[in-house]
Amino acid sequence: MKILIAGAGEVGTNLIESLYRDHPDIHVIDMDGSILEKIHTQYNVKVTQGNVVDPGIYAQVEADQVDLFLAITSVDETNMIACKTAKEAGVAKTICRIRQIDLTSSKRAGTLDALGIDVVINPVRLVAEELKQVALAPNLVEIHPFLQGRLQLIGYRIQPDCPLVGKTCETLAEKLNPLQIELGFILRSERTIVPTRQKKIQAKDQLFFLLEPQRHEALVRYLGYLEQPKLAKRIFINGGGHIGVRLARMLEQEGCLVKVIELSKERAFRITERLEKSLVLNFDGTDQEQLLAEGIEAASHFFSVTDVEEVNITACLLAAKIGVPRTLALVKQPEMISILENATPISLALSPRLITARYLSRFIKGSAVESYFSHGQLELMEMHITASAVCVGHPLKALKCPEDLRILMVFRQEAFFLPHAETKLEEGDSVILVFHHLDRRKATALFAPLGEA
Repeated sequence: MKILIAGAGEVGTNLIESLYRDHPDIHVIDMDGSILEKIHTQYNVKVTQGNVVDPGIYAQVEADQVDLFLAITSVDETNMIACKTAKEAGVAKTICRIRQIDLTSSKRAGTLDALGIDVVINPVRLVAEELKQVALAPNLVEIHPFLQGRLQLIGYRIQPDCPLVGKTCETLAEKLNPLQIELGFILRSERTIVPTRQKKIQAKDQLFFLLEPQRHEALVRYLGYLEQPKLAKRIFINGGGHIGVRLARMLEQEGCLVKVIELSKERAFRITERLEKSLVLNFDGTDQEQLLAEGIEAASHFFSVTDVEEVNITACLLAAKIGVPRTLALVKQPEMISILENATPISLALSPRLITARYLSRFIKGSAVESYFSHGQLELMEMHITASAVCVGHPLKALKCPEDLRILMVFRQEAFFLPHAETKLEEGDSVILVFHHLDRRKATALFAPLGEA
């Protein structure tokens, strides 16, 4: 697959980092020559310095041979023009990153077609959706859809009083397998762990399960979180930018009591008109006296989502010190996530750029890959099995899969089931695989269509 990326910012760099080992034919366009030189040196990808909206640049990079074009600069208008220009130059498929411009009208399809945009990625929506899920479920870490939402990968943080602490993965499987719930992997400190039979669950582990959405309540009950007294959803959001406002609107619809803190008086007045029930407060979100005056000690969640990483970290540390049980900070640097979650009282940290790059990578893993998720060294991949795949017709035990490669779930004829050693995959099946990133080529060799390995 030949990939052309317009924009070498942090989203572009994170995306290149996740792709370059398996996709050597990556070409990056950007105006900043110093950034391009750094990317070329570090990842050995092709680079061209130039304006991404200049038609001449696409002739120079042979756009008519490009399979996938991603416009991911920081400017919406630039991305939209770049997609139109690239499409006219002959690229096969375009993906456009749009943060602020609203393309949700009834004429959306016609507008996108006229602009040559095949897929729109909205980082604000992606981050707000993830934050909403965190707010609505205690100890929830993340939800990622597979099979168009018919399956979900759901991560939960294990608290010291959780009944799972000290139990082996084998014991978990005995309880969860009859419910069609599979433990995918464990995140412990900075390590991702394959859940082997005798591996024991520890407090502060993050467990990631694969299950159908309607089985979520059964999982929460088994974790012991359903019986916990439900905190009133009193949520403080520090930052009235695009993410903060979208999140507040989502939480309003869920019946949460929301207070939005915005330092700019002008913006505070402006967003008041966009929110129906949320209270907008005009002060500094790191001002302890003001926070206490507004009753932060009664909050169930404190999210700091300003554009300034240092402000988000400071505000969340302050909220955690006051006693807010769940705090979350947006950070620019993905490497800060594990530091904040493991070495500070902050409950969670998220990087919008990393979330966007992870979402974009699902479009690039091959024609048989329907959805993709990675965490640390482990990867989960949803693959559609075709007639030419090596695995078809053979029992799984005969495939000689790498030790860390497992099939978590099989989808066949509108039904899910957990596979076993004698299971034979058939043409038309969809499977969810988990494997170490070093085994990705082996996984595609076994389960992808012939010729894609």
